[in-house]
Amino acid sequence: MKYLILYSSLSGNTEKVAMRIRDTIGNDIEMIKIDSETNIDFYQYDLVFLGSPVIQWHPTKTLMDFVSRTLVRYHKSGDLIPCSPVRLGKYAICFCTYAGPHTGVSEAVPAIKWMRTFF
Repeated sequence: MKYLILYSSLSGNTEKVAMRIRDTIGNDIEMIKIDSETNIDFYQYDLVFLGSPVIQWHPTKTLMDFVSRTLVRYHKSGDLIPCSPVRLGKYAICFCTYAGPHTGVSEAVPAIKWMRTFF
Protein backbone atom coordinates (compact mmCIF):
# COMPACT_ATOMS: atom_id res chain seq x y z
CA MET A 1 0.00 0.00 0.00
CA LYS A 2 1.28 3.48 -0.86
CA TYR A 3 0.66 6.20 1.77
CA LEU A 4 0.65 10.01 1.69
CA ILE A 5 0.27 12.52 4.51
CA LEU A 6 -0.61 16.03 3.35
CA TYR A 7 -0.96 18.69 6.00
CA SER A 8 -1.03 22.39 6.73
CA SER A 9 0.38 23.55 10.06
CA LEU A 10 0.67 27.02 11.54
CA SER A 11 1.94 26.47 15.09
CA GLY A 12 3.42 23.00 14.60
CA ASN A 13 0.64 21.02 16.33
CA THR A 14 -0.80 19.55 13.13
CA GLU A 15 2.72 18.70 11.98
CA LYS A 16 3.25 16.76 15.24
CA VAL A 17 0.07 14.76 14.58
CA ALA A 18 1.22 14.11 10.99
CA MET A 19 4.58 12.88 12.29
CA ARG A 20 2.85 10.61 14.81
CA ILE A 21 0.74 9.10 12.01
CA ARG A 22 3.91 8.56 9.98
CA ASP A 23 5.71 6.93 12.90
CA THR A 24 2.71 4.72 13.74
CA ILE A 25 2.25 3.40 10.22
CA GLY A 26 5.94 2.66 10.01
CA ASN A 27 5.92 1.85 6.30
CA ASP A 28 7.31 3.86 3.45
CA ILE A 29 5.13 6.96 3.66
CA GLU A 30 5.46 10.31 1.95
CA MET A 31 4.78 13.37 4.11
CA ILE A 32 4.28 16.81 2.54
CA LYS A 33 3.55 20.16 4.18
CA ILE A 34 1.18 21.99 1.84
CA ASP A 35 2.26 25.35 0.46
CA SER A 36 1.26 27.51 -2.50
CA GLU A 37 3.41 25.40 -4.85
CA THR A 38 2.20 21.95 -3.78
CA ASN A 39 1.06 19.89 -6.76
CA ILE A 40 0.43 16.19 -6.21
CA ASP A 41 -1.50 13.39 -7.86
CA PHE A 42 -3.60 11.65 -5.19
CA TYR A 43 -4.41 8.78 -7.49
CA GLN A 44 -0.82 7.52 -7.12
CA TYR A 45 -1.61 6.68 -3.47
CA ASP A 46 -3.84 4.07 -1.86
CA LEU A 47 -4.35 6.00 1.39
CA VAL A 48 -4.14 9.78 1.79
CA PHE A 49 -4.19 11.56 5.15
CA LEU A 50 -5.22 15.24 4.93
CA GLY A 51 -4.76 17.42 7.99
CA SER A 52 -5.11 21.03 9.05
CA PRO A 53 -5.56 23.21 12.09
CA VAL A 54 -9.03 24.69 12.46
CA ILE A 55 -9.30 28.43 11.87
CA GLN A 56 -12.82 29.79 12.44
CA TRP A 57 -14.53 26.48 11.63
CA HIS A 58 -12.43 25.88 8.47
CA PRO A 59 -9.08 24.38 7.46
CA THR A 60 -6.30 26.86 6.71
CA LYS A 61 -6.52 29.03 3.60
CA THR A 62 -3.38 27.28 2.33
CA LEU A 63 -5.14 23.90 2.45
CA MET A 64 -8.39 25.24 0.98
CA ASP A 65 -6.52 26.89 -1.92
CA PHE A 66 -4.60 23.65 -2.53
CA VAL A 67 -7.83 21.63 -2.62
CA SER A 68 -9.46 24.12 -5.02
CA ARG A 69 -6.45 24.10 -7.38
CA THR A 70 -6.30 20.31 -7.35
CA LEU A 71 -10.02 19.89 -8.01
CA VAL A 72 -9.85 22.27 -10.97
CA ARG A 73 -6.87 20.36 -12.38
CA TYR A 74 -8.63 16.99 -12.00
CA HIS A 75 -11.84 18.32 -13.57
CA LYS A 76 -9.98 19.81 -16.54
CA SER A 77 -8.00 16.62 -17.15
CA GLY A 78 -11.11 14.45 -16.91
CA ASP A 79 -9.71 12.51 -13.93
CA LEU A 80 -12.59 13.64 -11.73
CA ILE A 81 -16.07 13.63 -13.17
CA PRO A 82 -18.91 15.21 -11.14
CA CYS A 83 -21.18 12.59 -9.54
CA SER A 84 -18.77 9.81 -10.49
CA PRO A 85 -18.52 6.72 -8.28
CA VAL A 86 -15.88 6.27 -5.63
CA ARG A 87 -12.55 4.97 -6.90
CA LEU A 88 -12.10 1.44 -5.64
CA GLY A 89 -8.97 0.83 -3.59
CA LYS A 90 -8.44 4.53 -2.82
CA TYR A 91 -9.00 5.78 0.73
CA ALA A 92 -8.65 9.03 2.69
CA ILE A 93 -8.55 10.05 6.33
CA CYS A 94 -9.00 13.69 7.35
CA PHE A 95 -7.71 15.02 10.68
CA CYS A 96 -7.53 18.38 12.38
CA THR A 97 -6.12 20.10 15.43
CA TYR A 98 -7.72 22.90 17.41
CA ALA A 99 -7.10 24.83 20.61
CA GLY A 100 -10.38 26.53 21.43
CA PRO A 101 -11.65 25.11 24.72
CA HIS A 102 -14.87 27.09 24.30
CA THR A 103 -15.68 25.58 20.90
CA GLY A 104 -13.74 22.33 20.59
CA VAL A 105 -15.55 19.67 18.61
CA SER A 106 -18.22 22.10 17.39
CA GLU A 107 -15.46 24.00 15.59
CA ALA A 108 -13.56 20.92 14.40
CA VAL A 109 -16.47 19.04 12.83
CA PRO A 110 -17.24 21.66 10.12
CA ALA A 111 -13.55 21.75 9.14
CA ILE A 112 -13.42 17.96 8.77
CA LYS A 113 -16.66 17.97 6.78
CA TRP A 114 -15.17 20.57 4.43
CA MET A 115 -12.01 18.49 3.91
CA ARG A 116 -13.89 15.25 3.30
CA THR A 117 -15.84 16.77 0.40
CA PHE A 118 -12.57 16.65 -1.52
CA PHE A 119 -12.58 12.88 -1.40
